[in-house]
Amino acid sequence: MLPASSIFSLTSSRFSTPTELLFTRVSRIRPLTHLDTLLRAQFTSPAARRTYLRFGPETLLSCPFCGPENPKSYLIYYISSNVLLPHLFHLLILGIVTSAPIAGPIAARWRTKFFWTGFFFLLAELSFVAAYNPYEMGVLNTSLIPGSLYTRLYMARTLGLTTFDALLEEQIDEFAETVGSSIASAMGKLHALGLAKNAIMRDAVLRERERAVWTEIIGRSGGMVGDDGKSVLDDEKVAQAVAQALAKRAQSEKSEINEADVMKKGMEEAAKFVDGVTAGLELEG
Repeated sequence: MLPASSIFSLTSSRFSTPTELLFTRVSRIRPLTHLDTLLRAQFTSPAARRTYLRFGPETLLSCPFCGPENPKSYLIYYISSNVLLPHLFHLLILGIVTSAPIAGPIAARWRTKFFWTGFFFLLAELSFVAAYNPYEMGVLNTSLIPGSLYTRLYMARTLGLTTFDALLEEQIDEFAETVGSSIASAMGKLHALGLAKNAIMRDAVLRERERAVWTEIIGRSGGMVGDDGKSVLDDEKVAQAVAQALAKRAQSEKSEINEADVMKKGMEEAAKFVDGVTAGLELEG
């Protein structure tokens, strides 16, 4: 809900305008409300007018522990209800919409950055509200129409948080699009590599060449030795997996199933890639 316009701005009145004249002007614009009646009783004090312009009518009239003898009490009440609550609610919403069940694990990775950025907004407004007082004695020009700080802060806070959320949403969309493109590109390369692998396995010369290369690599690495000094091939599960792979390869070599038509379609899609790989291997052979 938007805060009501300042009485001074509504009536184009100066800070020093007499109370009765001020509310007479208000009554000419709109009917007086119960809030106007309460403000009329308070506006006889310049300190109350300054509090109204800085923190708004709700803080001036509703604070149960505030008083003119302790101006900082109004600041404490205003911060708790008008600064902390909106920002804490905003951080709660950010936490919910960036949670893994709602936004997925990718967006959830941004949660910490979102939180600290929102927390920075909170600290910035707290510092500004506590330090800035344009209505102090000797600073306020009583011959001019005073502006309302609480209305400006409300508008700036709303605009800032809205812009912040919009920019974050755009960054998430761009990040998701980049990840999707990278995955699609990787899948395309893996598909082309699979076609090249199939072509190699169906050519006796290339197949033997590949076996020789891998045998040489394993021999150089000492059987793929790990950090613990043991060969990976010594592991029972690895040995079983290698044995199963070799058995499947042997069955595949003995099989006489004709897959020429299937391979033709695949090779047409990755002809250039396969030609480059096979040409290089043939030259090395």
